[in-house]
Amino acid sequence: MNNIILKNIEDYNVSVFDIENDKQKINFINQYISKIYVINLLDNTLRRNYILLLMKKFNINFRLVVVERVKEDNYKNITKALQSTSENQINSANASANLLTKEEIGCCLSHLWCLKNIIDNKYDKSIVFEDDIIFHKHFLKLFEKIFEKEKENPYDFLLLGCCDNKFNILNKKNVKDGLYYPNMNTKMLYGAHANFYSLNAAKQMFEYKITNFSFFDSHYLFLFKLFKETSFICCPNLVVTDLSTSNLNHEYFLLTYMEKNYYLNCFHNFKFTDYYFIYLDVIEKYGAIDVDEKDTYETYMNKLVDCYFFMKTEREEIQNRLAFNLFTIKELKTMMMKEL
Repeated sequence: MNNIILKNIEDYNVSVFDIENDKQKINFINQYISKIYVINLLDNTLRRNYILLLMKKFNINFRLVVVERVKEDNYKNITKALQSTSENQINSANASANLLTKEEIGCCLSHLWCLKNIIDNKYDKSIVFEDDIIFHKHFLKLFEKIFEKEKENPYDFLLLGCCDNKFNILNKKNVKDGLYYPNMNTKMLYGAHANFYSLNAAKQMFEYKITNFSFFDSHYLFLFKLFKETSFICCPNLVVTDLSTSNLNHEYFLLTYMEKNYYLNCFHNFKFTDYYFIYLDVIEKYGAIDVDEKDTYETYMNKLVDCYFFMKTEREEIQNRLAFNLFTIKELKTMMMKEL
């Protein structure tokens, strides 16, 4: 099994671009972190343009990892190997692995590629982001505050953002100084969109996942158990995710019962205005609408939201979530281009 996954990681079509937004490394994050990765799907230009603009806004240096969709032959080979592993009961964790979609396999291979790159280059502190991230408005300050504590107790693994469905029931009471260690009874603990790894944690995660190949963030409790004193979840989340769009068909459609439950279960008094919210699905569906000469970022985004929702109350709720002070109308038009 290991050899099949390793071969698929090596054969994975990946293009790498190192982007320097802070050449002097003035920002603490650029001084402290050896390498920051952002995973992007080749045919998703909107997300790629968004992430390029977002990271430039925050002056963050990063490695853009552009991946192609998994080829049919690779998908069949991996699925066949996973099914064989399950049938032989070599590892019960793989029992549902054969249910993975092509997109979920691609997601896992992308993260494993980044982990292998971390290990090969011996980066001692790394972050892997996905391209649908939304930063806290005080992301850089919160990040520095959390990592200043590392001198006392170096971290091995951090979820900078997390989907913790048991947060209010099990984990809210464990938050201390912006971090918490999850209760081991926590189920549905996800957060592949923003992960910090020490070199040791990257090695452990890589070795574990090439043997227990499954949806990538399905085994985070493994790392929390392994690094009991040095792994935590950030609270408040430094990074959340745009739930409106997904390459894995994992969307929480806006203003639905599923989305409401997500914010009720995973957070305590979540405030959208604490983050630079943008909904790329709104742009993707209605971004062909002409931009008037008098349009600002706010007026144009409101136009798109008006098209997206029929009811006035829904439009107003989404408009109240959006941040209008990060991007300009010029940058929005750039974001909607086929390629930067």
